[in-house]
Amino acid sequence: MVHLHDYRPVSYNSIMFSGSGRALKEPHHSSLNELICDLFVKTLKLQRNEIIFVSGPVGVGKTTFSRNLFYFLSSRGYSVCYNSLVSFPLFSYLFFKLTAILAYGLKVVKVHDKVHIHPSTLFILRVRRLPKPVMLALTLLEVLSVMLSFYVRTIFNCVNKKVIIVDEGIINMLASYFEVFGRNILLESFIVALMKKLQRYYNLKIIYLDVKDDRMLLERWSARGYPAATLMIKIDHHLKYTQLIRYSKALISKIFKIIEIDNSEDPLRVD
Repeated sequence: MVHLHDYRPVSYNSIMFSGSGRALKEPHHSSLNELICDLFVKTLKLQRNEIIFVSGPVGVGKTTFSRNLFYFLSSRGYSVCYNSLVSFPLFSYLFFKLTAILAYGLKVVKVHDKVHIHPSTLFILRVRRLPKPVMLALTLLEVLSVMLSFYVRTIFNCVNKKVIIVDEGIINMLASYFEVFGRNILLESFIVALMKKLQRYYNLKIIYLDVKDDRMLLERWSARGYPAATLMIKIDHHLKYTQLIRYSKALISKIFKIIEIDNSEDPLRVD
């Protein structure tokens, strides 16, 4: 069993390959350019396409890191595609949005949409436990939605690209499933099966960013102009979700190799 308190972030001066049984200690880097060169450019195997998933808590700098990595690799001549993979897209999103509108009203849902709070978060505040038939139906709907979203928006859209950078990805998705469903063996098995299928055709890298102090996450969230709390969502909800993301990371690291980076400094930039 993996306990939440077992999680320890890795120093930004070292890169931990979780699940591989070894840690590669890198020397101090004078710039992010060197770090990215060591991590990605030298390890890209261009005989097969690469998919790089960038995961971590809200506010850790996933999007900043992903976009900077995109521009960095593009500037060095690599054909790169940038996209995202999130939980509850398409049909699942419509289900949660309609349910949240019925429960709270359109105005409340729109307010939370503006601060990037998914309607599934509002949903779980009203529905603590789903009936089994509804959970099964929603699980199947989610599998269909993710497959369509990922293959249409990411795989087909990036078919001619050698490197695909995916913001969010399986760790964050698994945490969202824990938040809504609790343990859901069907969705957990689906995530693992999807990743193993992708491994047959792509070289996969899972990047996990985190910080040493959770207050940094709230500060960065607020710096974007988003409130850490609303009338519906309390600060402790963000902190609980952060713990679920770390728990998901610990589970995934038992199956797949994860590159962990402590991003406690300002969000990583490319010079």
